[in-house]
Amino acid sequence: STARDTFPQLSADGLHIAFQSARGGEMDIWAARTDGTGLVQITKNHGTSNGSPRWSPDGRWLLFDSSGKDGQLDVWVVEAGGGQPRQLTHGPGNSGIPSWSRDGKRMYFNSDRTGRPEIWRIPIEGGDAEQITRKGGFVGLESADGQTLYYTKNDTGSDGMYAQPLAGGDEKHVVSRVVVRRCF
Repeated sequence: STARDTFPQLSADGLHIAFQSARGGEMDIWAARTDGTGLVQITKNHGTSNGSPRWSPDGRWLLFDSSGKDGQLDVWVVEAGGGQPRQLTHGPGNSGIPSWSRDGKRMYFNSDRTGRPEIWRIPIEGGDAEQITRKGGFVGLESADGQTLYYTKNDTGSDGMYAQPLAGGDEKHVVSRVVVRRCF
């Protein structure tokens, strides 16, 4: 493609890739096999910009964030082959940059609903959002054993990486500085 393609995400089985692309005019979510065949546009005419795709652990679903026509950013889920997206987050504030729990039953996202970015968690099937971080959080990923959330506090990684035990307890500063991929 000669269009802008960003934020690639490899499926757990290593056979597919999802990414954000402007090849259809707007920024939408697309998926293909890793050899480039089987290209499918997952979102179309859904909000003004769709991004941050994340495969479910079983490869059946994709999380993504989407800016609505009103400018509100929320997280949605859609079948990996396409279909009607279902909204997972609802105001106040903007919510985005989703990631899955290892068991596929919950998702993490950042939201500024408290006045600054924090990491939250919500069941995929619906329910109330639970705030995980208390001193800032921007991008979060659950550990392989499901016991810890690792996260940055801003989009530059300048504060490093932190770890928050999911069973409760204080955050721990893990790494002094991380490099964050930026797309322009």
